Amino acid sequence: MPIGATKVQSVNAVTAVTTSVSASWPAPTTAGNLLVAVVGLSLVSNPSPPTISPPSGWTTATGAVAESAANCRTHLFYIAGSASRSGSETFDWSGALDIDDSVLVLVEWSGLATTSPLDRTANTNGTSVALAVLSGTTSATTEADELVIAAIANRNVSTQGSPSNGFAQVEQAQSTNGTTSNRVNFAVYSKVVSATGAQSMQATLSGSTQRPYAGVVATFKAPAAPAGSWTYGHDVRIGG
Repeated sequence: MPIGATKVQSVNAVTAVTTSVSASWPAPTTAGNLLVAVVGLSLVSNPSPPTISPPSGWTTATGAVAESAANCRTHLFYIAGSASRSGSETFDWSGALDIDDSVLVLVEWSGLATTSPLDRTANTNGTSVALAVLSGTTSATTEADELVIAAIANRNVSTQGSPSNGFAQVEQAQSTNGTTSNRVNFAVYSKVVSATGAQSMQATLSGSTQRPYAGVVATFKAPAAPAGSWTYGHDVRIGG
């Protein structure tokens, strides 16, 4: 059926040299909506990957976790068909040394499946080539109508722009560490698709210096068509 995915609200928060990051919903979320949280981290020394602990109810989007060898990390969480939530959401971590900075983005979406919405995920990491940073590439989506969310963290003060493949930027924020090379810049992107296929995007960094990055992408399914309906193309007809 045609997807009516709509962004309801979003917010970001940044920290410097802490072991947690918190952001507050601008308004209470609506019951039944999809909630997405994405964390970007900058780590000076990382002998083992950090364990990020979300608030109660949040689930890791399996496969939507990326970490570069140069200590940049992106981690996507979600809640399907969520009860209404309000106030602060705090994500904290352990198991890593010298986590410098972090960015948290919260997004609420309406019009998506309330049970088992996650379909495909992918991740990648590296150092930008020709100033391009990447999300990774999923396998083909199982349904035509889906919401695609991508997120990319990069080190230092370079910002991201010019998303490819029809993506639009939802939020971008940069931490405020006094040592600019330890900052993390973080952006979240989205688009709605109406045909099955692999999903990916890239963004272009500002400036002229290549940066380490970690990117993820995840797709979420539309609600199932109502019982007793049939479709022609993308129009829904209800059987009489």
